[in-house]
Amino acid sequence: IVAEKRKNAAIIKSIDDGIIVVDPELRTININPAAARAFGVEAEKAQNRHLLEIIKDETLAGLVRQCIESGKQPEIQEERNILSIQEAEGQRHFQYAITPVHVGADAMSAVVLMLRDVTRLKELDRLKTEFVMAASHELRTPLTSMGMSIDLLLENTRSKLNDKEQQL
Repeated sequence: IVAEKRKNAAIIKSIDDGIIVVDPELRTININPAAARAFGVEAEKAQNRHLLEIIKDETLAGLVRQCIESGKQPEIQEERNILSIQEAEGQRHFQYAITPVHVGADAMSAVVLMLRDVTRLKELDRLKTEFVMAASHELRTPLTSMGMSIDLLLENTRSKLNDKEQQL
């Protein structure tokens, strides 16, 4: 049993994504180093603390509580399963998943909160949006100028051009 417990702890610690395991009373059973770093806590000191003391996010804690009460994964819209944490270097974004752990038919022993760092993806999305906005602005300005110039030319030369030249 001790060997299996050590093996499980080693597996959880080695995973790059943040993992927090809580019991039905929302007390932290296990937290890996990635999750501890994300929330700015020490993994050893986070043991047996209430989830809200660690994550400090009522909405996420409510979803975990909902999972405990229903025994099922909460239904979360794709865009809404992002947790943003303010850090000294800037904001970090984590996509989260909440999964109940069942032992036997009905007994639920824990809930696993998994956090995947999507900060780089969010930054790329922001850069892409800014690029599209800048490119459309840069294209729109010369096109507007060309359109105005053509309109001025047409006004001045209408009488001198035949129908085909005016259409062109």
